[in-house]
Amino acid sequence: MSRKDAVTGEAVARGVVWRVVEVMGSEVLVFGSFVLLARLLVPEHFGIVSQATLFILTAQLLLQQGLPEALVQKEEIGEGHVDSCFWANLALGSMAALLLAMAAPVASAILSEPGLEPVLIALSPTLVLLAASRIILAKLRRELRFRGFMILNVAATFAGAVVAIAMALAGYGVWSLVAQQWVYALVGLIAGLLASGWMPRLRFDLGNIREMWAFSSFTVLEAMLAFCARRLDLIILAFFWSAEVVGHYFLANRLLFSAGMLTYYSISHLGLPFLARLAVDPYAYREAIHRTLRLVSLACLPTLVGLALVAPLLVPLLFGEAWTESVAPFQALAAFSIFYALALMSGQVLISAGHARDAMLSSAVTMVLFLGAVALAAPYGITWAAIAGGLANLMVMPIYGWQLRRRFDVDIPRLIGEQLPCWIATGVMTAAVLGLASWTSAALDPMVQLPVLILAGALTFGIVMIILARRDLLEIYGFFKGDDAQPADDIHAKEVLNSAAR
Repeated sequence: MSRKDAVTGEAVARGVVWRVVEVMGSEVLVFGSFVLLARLLVPEHFGIVSQATLFILTAQLLLQQGLPEALVQKEEIGEGHVDSCFWANLALGSMAALLLAMAAPVASAILSEPGLEPVLIALSPTLVLLAASRIILAKLRRELRFRGFMILNVAATFAGAVVAIAMALAGYGVWSLVAQQWVYALVGLIAGLLASGWMPRLRFDLGNIREMWAFSSFTVLEAMLAFCARRLDLIILAFFWSAEVVGHYFLANRLLFSAGMLTYYSISHLGLPFLARLAVDPYAYREAIHRTLRLVSLACLPTLVGLALVAPLLVPLLFGEAWTESVAPFQALAAFSIFYALALMSGQVLISAGHARDAMLSSAVTMVLFLGAVALAAPYGITWAAIAGGLANLMVMPIYGWQLRRRFDVDIPRLIGEQLPCWIATGVMTAAVLGLASWTSAALDPMVQLPVLILAGALTFGIVMIILARRDLLEIYGFFKGDDAQPADDIHAKEVLNSAAR
């Protein structure tokens, strides 16, 4: 089964649409249920489950980024590869579940959190279900059947949310969150089998597994390092602070993740299929990199900084007064997240062009700097830890810039110049929102003041961008819309893209 047989321009376009629908739909459900659960439960419950979930997610990376990614990316595979990968992944998931359950008492003792042990033991078996479903998801992704992917994820998310909310209302506390993950894993597997119409056969070829693992080894390492640089800060904080304090940091992280899913993660899903197809022409690929990074800043910088500005109103209104301690760390995380977004997109660009080793090395440096900075700042509080992590993400930007220049001859001074209008507009927006917030704080109810500030910030940013970079806005819009009236660079890139599609 060749990847080329399944990939056409129309199929990619349909796949991107369904992928965006899936991301948006599932995130709306997850975030909505999270808001309700935050009002029904206490920060300590989220702190305990967030610590247990980190162990689960670490094991899950191997089950998701290893054999499943090889199935998606490898040019030629047969049905024997899929069957072999299914049983191998299932065996890995079973081993991981057993090891985590055995390690639960040790993890609980090290982190001085007695409530962690039973939660981690209860969540460990979900790895078996997730190991099986990840192969099915990979098969759907390879065939660009993102509609089935969307149905699977949304159904699992919805079922998990309903069960968790019902149990929280009944007073089950932390076990509401445990049940949510169990239902998500179980419904996801069932929905995947129904959506794919596929059942594994009882056959296993060790040669196929060796071939697939060799293909995905650098991707797995890069994903592991990126995960450590993004999520292990919770474990570091757990050494210094109680589950309640960690719960506040978890909420700040979760709110930022929702913003990321609607901005830089969606851009990654939209842009990478097109970038991969432009790789046949170095000039077109380089121009697409410039345009994509401009789009990341345009979508993410005002959104993330804007959320930081309105967080003192937003967090209590959404989650309740009990979560006000999450405001300061969320502001710090959001203010620095543009650097993470640009680094993430740069790493994905390297991977899409076949330079996974470079992306892995960059992620390794990011991980060391990030976790080191968080560990040094953690004793002083979760806000200082968030600031330190943000500064670490800023420090690695030159490394990604050097990689882009070395591999694709990206013009770094030009790249910085293209980013400036967005940064200036965000600065003006910040001044406008802070001034208006100070002026209206005594006169307006928070529920009225919040939308006023959001509208004022959006209008300010838009007006300044139109003044400073109207041509850039039109270029980006025209490229993704597919207009013919584009500058010469865009026309050249679009011709290459159309040629690849044919």
